[in-house]
Amino acid sequence: MTKSMHEFAMPWSHDATVQALRLKYNAAFAAHQVCAKGLVEARLGGMTPPAAAVASEAQARFGLVSARAALFAAMAAIVAPPLNP
Repeated sequence: MTKSMHEFAMPWSHDATVQALRLKYNAAFAAHQVCAKGLVEARLGGMTPPAAAVASEAQARFGLVSARAALFAAMAAIVAPPLNP
C-alpha cells in the first residue's frame, strides 16, 4: 500500500518560528529546483553546464540543506523540548 503525498507532508504548527522557517525552506527548495533544472536541461542537450551554473546550484543546495536543518531543529524542539532548558 502506498502513501499519498499528504501523508508525507510536514505537520502544521502554529509556532511563528516554524512558519517562518517553513517559508524559508520552500523558497530555498524553489531556488534549488530552478538551478537543478538548468543543469539537467544542459546535460540532456548534450552540453556541459557552465561553471557559474554549477556553482549556483551548489550554493542553492547549501541554502536548501541549511534551511531544512533549521526547520527540522525547530520542529523537533516543539515535539520534544530539551530536558534542561
